[in-house]
Amino acid sequence: MHKILDLDLDFFVWPSIDDTGEDDLSTRPRPDSDSFSHVAAEAEVREFLEVRCGLSIEHPLPGHEAQEHVDAFTTWREWLRRGLLSEPFAVVHIDAHSDLGSGLNNTYQFVSTELLALPLDARRDPRFGPKHLNSGNYLIGAVANRWLHHLTYVHPVNPVPPLPIPEDISEPMTTDKLLRFLGRQKGIQEAESPAPFLPVWCFRDHRLSTGKIELRRFRDGANWYNSEPIAIEPAVDFRAIKGDAFSDRGFTHVFLARSPQYTPEDADSLPEVIRAYFTEP
Repeated sequence: MHKILDLDLDFFVWPSIDDTGEDDLSTRPRPDSDSFSHVAAEAEVREFLEVRCGLSIEHPLPGHEAQEHVDAFTTWREWLRRGLLSEPFAVVHIDAHSDLGSGLNNTYQFVSTELLALPLDARRDPRFGPKHLNSGNYLIGAVANRWLHHLTYVHPVNPVPPLPIPEDISEPMTTDKLLRFLGRQKGIQEAESPAPFLPVWCFRDHRLSTGKIELRRFRDGANWYNSEPIAIEPAVDFRAIKGDAFSDRGFTHVFLARSPQYTPEDADSLPEVIRAYFTEP
């Protein structure tokens, strides 16, 4: 089975920029360097690709680089057309965002009432745009096409550990005081969920704990939580794992998204490092 390393450059910066409040993420201005407390060094990126992903400069894999992550969908479609990729395939999605349609957007309505209403062959040519298939939900498009065997989401964690608690605290520490004391360098999230930015609507029984992405088709997407679906798509196994706990091997393809809306200019040297591990097929 083919396995794609689906990498977004924003995995290597911290803190992650929230993607849950906008429909059209492509219009977001580029953040400045002061928005981030950490940008990975080139040596960190190489170590992650070689030690945690098993990639090698001596044996580059077929791959492609693009500005926006939605281009992964069209790239995989082209590889399938050319016989360079066979379905179903596995995807390891290494990104600061799940790209499963989280946030206040139109993904659920588009997928459940429009995309899934198409015959399977026609789903390869969906409408693209802020209210249709885009960089924030293209993985759902791949699931709807039944391309994926399983999906792993690898999300970043704070690379800088919090300050230790001193032993001579003279007063009781409430949770709020403790968080303020730890301080956590500027911009770092005070609470890290096990898997951030995961929408429940695309999971079986609307529960992340099922570990199954299971898309449902409806006539009307307005009341998805209580409605009976017209049809249910085959389930795709899903797991989420923190980047510092991740390790995998056997990748056959690489896709890299630069995603400038989520990365500062300080990260612009990193794609050249990553490009050494893949070549255009």
